Amino acid sequence: MKKSLLKLTVVSAAALTLSTVAAPAVDAYYQDNNGTEYQTLVNVSNADFYRLLDEITTKIVALEGQIGVESRPGVAATGKIAEVEAAEAALATARKNAEDAAAAYADAVANNDAAIAEKKAADLAVTEAQKAVDALTESYGEYTRKVAAAEQLNDEEVDNAEYAYANAVAEAEGSAQAAINAYDAAVTAQAEAAALVNAEDFATLPEDTQAQLREALAVAESALTTATNERNAAVTTRDNAISTAATTRDAAISASNAKLTTTLADLEQEYVNNNAYGEYATIEEAEQALLDAQSRAAAAATAVEETQAALADAQAANTTAQTALRQAQIALASAQAALENLFSEKAYLDVNLHELVVGQQATNDYPSLENLTDEQQNLVEEITGKSSEELEAAAEEAAKKAEEAKKHAEELRGENEDDESESDDESESDDESESDDESESDDEDDNNNGGSNNGNGSNNGGSNSGSGQAELPETGESSSYAIFGAAALAVLAGVGLVAPSFKKEN
Repeated sequence: MKKSLLKLTVVSAAALTLSTVAAPAVDAYYQDNNGTEYQTLVNVSNADFYRLLDEITTKIVALEGQIGVESRPGVAATGKIAEVEAAEAALATARKNAEDAAAAYADAVANNDAAIAEKKAADLAVTEAQKAVDALTESYGEYTRKVAAAEQLNDEEVDNAEYAYANAVAEAEGSAQAAINAYDAAVTAQAEAAALVNAEDFATLPEDTQAQLREALAVAESALTTATNERNAAVTTRDNAISTAATTRDAAISASNAKLTTTLADLEQEYVNNNAYGEYATIEEAEQALLDAQSRAAAAATAVEETQAALADAQAANTTAQTALRQAQIALASAQAALENLFSEKAYLDVNLHELVVGQQATNDYPSLENLTDEQQNLVEEITGKSSEELEAAAEEAAKKAEEAKKHAEELRGENEDDESESDDESESDDESESDDESESDDEDDNNNGGSNNGNGSNNGGSNSGSGQAELPETGESSSYAIFGAAALAVLAGVGLVAPSFKKEN
């Protein structure tokens, strides 16, 4: 419920004279675990005071545990701080790996460029060497043509000898194959006849059947003997024919090679030894230079392939390292954002605890703190040693850092690109607007949507301290107490003129 502004105005003059009373934080909005919303925690009942004190300090202790402590010699970090430190170490490692991978990639690029340049130079050397050989060869074309003709004739004669030998072998093997097949059939027939005679039940067969089987075996054995002799004769004939064909082939090849040797010697005597073309030695040198250039080009081509493979590996490793660096940056930013959010939540609870304790101290019925735990008493002592302005400033700064850390993490993840685009469009629309009413409407929208409200009286998009009216986050209710000073509110609470505004959630 809203208190009457007129009633509060009537008593404000007397209240403002008591400004020496300790001032709690202003507009320290709080929603307890039961869903009850408190616009102020000043002048609550003793029962609510103890309950809220236990609830808020429990949350602060839990947050401190989640936040943790930094590492120091002999002591490991804990909580979210440990995650941040681990993320920082991982980022340092990822950054070093990324730098090394980038340097290795740059070296691979340089090596590949050098290999490509060398291949171009080697290919050019081959071209130039080939031109030199071609020019000299053309000058002595008759000699080279005769040499080529003699070598070609030798190749043809060798091929003909090999062809004749292959035909002779095929013919010889074909002639012997019939006898070999007949022998294989005779072996099979003899084995079958012998199997019948040697069968276990042979003696039980009728005598005439036994006689027939013995006669069939004798015929098969005789046929096998004949087939064996014919096969052996055919194989001997075949082998002799193949041997003769080989001798003929070898003689033909030997004769052709001897003829080639004689022809080449005659050509060398005619064209080289007689120095008919006195620059022949230059041709040999040119041909050697061509071979050297070709070897260089082959080595350069291999080097290009190797450096390209190394470049591909280095590029993949660099991409992996850069991706790992990006992920490490995102992980650190996310951990830092979570840590800053915990700091912001704790700072917000500090403001609420300060208002609860200091506000209650301003009353005549301040409850005893003897039953509090040592941890709770330490928190109360620590929080009352600070001013509301100091705590509010810390809460605003913590909320600002949390929002900045969140935005930074979102930017790294690429989550707010659409939001930024929409924001740019809205800004252009606002700049083009000429209506004062529209500008005021836009300003109100910006104040409401500039950032998520952390409950400490300040939007992440900017503070409302100069607006003249404090608007509660989430509920949209306006505070009619904002026109009074902190000290005045404390006095009003002490005399029971200000009560917490709350509503129960279903």
